[in-house]
Amino acid sequence: MKRLRDAVSPQHDPEAGLSLIEIMVAMMIFSIITIGVAFTISNTLVLTRDSQNRETAVNLASQAIDLDRSFNDVQTIKVGTVDTSVGNTTYHVNTSGQWVASGDNSTVCGTGGGILQFYRVTVRVTWDGQSTSTAPVYTDTVIAPNTRINDPALGSILVGVTNSSGSGTSGVTVTVTSKTSGLAVPAPTTTDGSGCAFFFKVSPGSYTVAISRTNSIDISQRTAPTKDVTVKAGASAPATFTYDAAATYPLKYAYNATKGPSPVLPTNLTATFVNATTGAYTPLSPTNPIQLFPSTNGYSVLAGSYVGSTGTSSPTCLSPDPAAWSTPNSSGAVGTAVVPSATTPGGTVSPAVNVGMGSITVNNMVKNNYLTAVSRTPIAGSGDPGCAIGMSYSFPQMTNTTQMTIALPYGTWAIYQSSTPGSTPLLGGVATTNMTLQTAGSTNLLLGTATLDPRGT
Repeated sequence: MKRLRDAVSPQHDPEAGLSLIEIMVAMMIFSIITIGVAFTISNTLVLTRDSQNRETAVNLASQAIDLDRSFNDVQTIKVGTVDTSVGNTTYHVNTSGQWVASGDNSTVCGTGGGILQFYRVTVRVTWDGQSTSTAPVYTDTVIAPNTRINDPALGSILVGVTNSSGSGTSGVTVTVTSKTSGLAVPAPTTTDGSGCAFFFKVSPGSYTVAISRTNSIDISQRTAPTKDVTVKAGASAPATFTYDAAATYPLKYAYNATKGPSPVLPTNLTATFVNATTGAYTPLSPTNPIQLFPSTNGYSVLAGSYVGSTGTSSPTCLSPDPAAWSTPNSSGAVGTAVVPSATTPGGTVSPAVNVGMGSITVNNMVKNNYLTAVSRTPIAGSGDPGCAIGMSYSFPQMTNTTQMTIALPYGTWAIYQSSTPGSTPLLGGVATTNMTLQTAGSTNLLLGTATLDPRGT
């Protein structure tokens, strides 16, 4: 301290004691040393604890591998994550398995093809409070089945079910039925933690693989999808599905028809659910709410039977899609694309999905008659992109009334009245003078049609 004092103040009186500057410098040096020591001690404790946790994780991984190797049947090896507490730390032991086919083809459930030879088990252990710089503990092994699963005269059916995120879907009921005899093939009835189900020593022939689970749906919007497979001697036949808990979509049709009376919807209204990955899906009788595969891309909902362009000469129906109305109207407005709505597997979209439609009030009708609307060729200059496949919608009976406000998909329509539901008599066409548009559009007196336009609505 004397040297430090002399350096700071060479003329310092040795009997004068310490100055404030000397005390502050001394405290700063002491703080630096203290922080360094504390950091070293803390880091040592962390490394020691992490080393102990890793050693425990290695032991847990080894125990899990030993347990898996003790099973007489590799199909009974349980995959998934098990939490284990050791001391004050919780460890997460995850077991996964893959079949290894001939040619070292290792895929989930062995569905990559080839004859199954071995089962590869991987154990991954992590723990609470694990340092971000510390890698999980991995260990794996390859297990040969204790009983022969391959027979040169027989084959196998390998079923793999994954969810919307690509992970295995467990608890899915799987049945395999012979297309010749109609008899079911005995095997495990549900998929395991990896989403796999195996049918070994199956006689050659054609089979139907079916899966099901409550409130679940596949990527093609089927609740109980099936696939046909052909089993050959000495080979395996894969059947893969993408299947998950269904997402619920409540729909608010004609949300934009705020002018005039609340519109009546067609009794046979269709809707199209457009997904960026899977394309357009138009169920014959959509329910409300409707259950769909929980795609992360979501769905754009269009009223009507939309059929997009496929680059071929196949007929299209573009009128229901506002984005297809790309020609500016008299105000310079064009149609805008419908924003997709999405939710998680098993979830419900909230609030309800708005579905735009056009609305017309039909006046001076005969009591107790029925209305029917049929799509027509667009009027030149109307901006309607057209519907080559045609659409036809029926409405409930006009009981004790001569006026009805109806909602229709965007497009060009002729409206008929008749005493018979769904009928379009030649002399039953409604004149445009008896039509009052409640949403944007136009009418053509000569052709007796109304164009319901999404631009500007």
